[in-house]
Amino acid sequence: MTNSKLRFNTLESLSERRLAIHTNPILENDYHQKLTARERTVLELVCDGLTNKEIGRKLEIAETTVRGHVQLIIQKLQVRNRTACAAEAIRRHLVD
Repeated sequence: MTNSKLRFNTLESLSERRLAIHTNPILENDYHQKLTARERTVLELVCDGLTNKEIGRKLEIAETTVRGHVQLIIQKLQVRNRTACAAEAIRRHLVD
């Protein structure tokens, strides 16, 4: 399979997944339920624009622990990076 076909198939499946989540509130809630209370707290602070270091200071935990939480949140929300994580959390109303 050529690179462009692979990229198209990946985008197509990603679009289908997002459509399924968007049209099925149960699937959308599943992501929120998968997040632990601590991950939801970290996610809110990420959405507020805080760095890992600032989040660590605020929650009185190590910066590496924060980094681990952020990585798990990114995986659970199935996004590529911290910015996409914040945008997706806001879009799905996972944060206040």
